[in-house]
Amino acid sequence: MLNKRQQFGKESESIAVRHLKKNGYKILEQNYRNKMGEIDIIAKDKDVLVFIEVKARKSGRFGNPKWAVTPKKQRKISMVALYYLKVSNQHNAKARFDVVSIVSAEKNPYIEIVKMPSNSRMDELGALYVVATPIGNRNDITVRALNILGNVDFVAAEDTRHTGRLLAHHNIKCHMISFHEHNEGERTPDLINRLKSGSSVALVSDAGTPSVSDPGYRLVKEAVINHIRVIPIPGVSAVITALSVSGLPTDSFVFIGFPAKKKAKRLKQLKDLAVESKTMVFYESPKRILTFLKEIISVMGDRQGVLSREMTKLHEEFIRGFLSEIFSSLNVRPAVKGECTLLLTGCEKNKDVSIDAVRTEIIKALEKKQSRLSEFSKIIAKNTAFRKIRYMMRHWN
Repeated sequence: MLNKRQQFGKESESIAVRHLKKNGYKILEQNYRNKMGEIDIIAKDKDVLVFIEVKARKSGRFGNPKWAVTPKKQRKISMVALYYLKVSNQHNAKARFDVVSIVSAEKNPYIEIVKMPSNSRMDELGALYVVATPIGNRNDITVRALNILGNVDFVAAEDTRHTGRLLAHHNIKCHMISFHEHNEGERTPDLINRLKSGSSVALVSDAGTPSVSDPGYRLVKEAVINHIRVIPIPGVSAVITALSVSGLPTDSFVFIGFPAKKKAKRLKQLKDLAVESKTMVFYESPKRILTFLKEIISVMGDRQGVLSREMTKLHEEFIRGFLSEIFSSLNVRPAVKGECTLLLTGCEKNKDVSIDAVRTEIIKALEKKQSRLSEFSKIIAKNTAFRKIRYMMRHWN
């Protein structure tokens, strides 16, 4: 025995079927169900397979009928449609999604068929969105990113608690899945299967753009291999943010990301970069930044640099000067807090060095009295690109 609501729905579908037939549609299925969900009506309009949702009410108008079907509902219908196409071996069939709007299922109902654009939701199925999130200030996020996060089936987050606070700040509710460097291997196949079945997934990291010095590279690579659409949703980037206010050359730069954790590999990396002429950008942990600065000075010399810390947050800070000055500024603090973005100038090849400049470097080195003559002469040589420091020091008075 049907209740009044069910009876109204059944009558509305009957009216929709009659109206569709009258408009040349061939009805294939009614109340179709598969493991992905259900669709009210499946029909054919000439050579196009049409998946139809019936929306009915007893009085008043819908305005635009397609607004009565939410984006999430459209995606759900599309997932059912994709599975139908798969099991019926119609992978290459032309398909679209229609809405039949019915107002009052009585004698003279108002009926309207809305043909949704062919690129509405069907083309958005199985898409992986790589979404940039704020690096500090929660309001530094695009409107498009918020729309994507609010409408995808799943959000793959590096830290679900951190991302949860961001989403709550913007009043967004969604289904989150943890996706970080420790479970990326086992999670990737599962997410690829979800994408293949028609689900949409947004990939986010704790801050900035995923897969750039963050988890995500493997998932993006597998999505590309499996011919799944990967859609970038750009936003804030710590690299570009720091570079834009650094005052260092920005016409070309090299982004290195986090240096190697093992000292031997890290020193080799720095030696290879010592001759790089472009501005260099590193990420580093606040726990390792002092050690890293000393290593750079030792290998590359005391160059000009900028340390960006806590960008876009309350305690945002930019320390500019020679790397030794940046080191001294941080070394007197009880602790260094916040992720650090370090920028330094490239190697200036064939640099002309004046005798006065070398004299100044020698005086600074002698005043510190931290190294033997042979040791700090090497350091000065690196700082000034002058290879005859020992000769000059022996003959300078």
